[in-house]
Amino acid sequence: MSNRDTLHASPSGEAMKNVKEIVERAVSGAGAEMSAGSAEAGNKDVLNDKVGKIELNPHSNVLEQDPYRYSLQDSDTPNLFREIFPYTEVPKVPFNFRRVPMETPEEILITDTTFRDGQQSLKPYSTAQMVEIYKMLSRLSGENGIIRQTEFFVYSKKDREALEKCLELGYKFPEITTWIRASKEDF
Repeated sequence: MSNRDTLHASPSGEAMKNVKEIVERAVSGAGAEMSAGSAEAGNKDVLNDKVGKIELNPHSNVLEQDPYRYSLQDSDTPNLFREIFPYTEVPKVPFNFRRVPMETPEEILITDTTFRDGQQSLKPYSTAQMVEIYKMLSRLSGENGIIRQTEFFVYSKKDREALEKCLELGYKFPEITTWIRASKEDF
């Protein structure tokens, strides 16, 4: 029998009993070491509280430690990491335990996805709503085109109608862009 076969073989009842005894002794011994001199020496609950519960998984026959043992720590004041994220500068990116400042571009532009991703998270907009939102985006964008583009779907008649009505407005910004499928009907 290979090691692989041994790892996946189901142990007999006697073997399981032996494994459980070994686990109990290991947990008790480790608990005693961790709390030497305390009244709780040998108590496996002490170990469980310190490192998480160690048990034999009956499905995989592997000793497993419960990884979800986190203690909540309350603090009077939040740590906002102001040395890394000051309000007066662009946030720095830690890389290899060193802070590396980001290179800020001369111009920041926004591509809006309200008419694409935004419609996938709630009930799709009506044509009138899409035209009204487009007008608001144009006002927000201003003459310099901070909101440079907005992305539309063109898969349905309603989407194409909204796109056409927004184009009829003649706004410079946001520019209307779209995603199409590899289908003639989308052109």
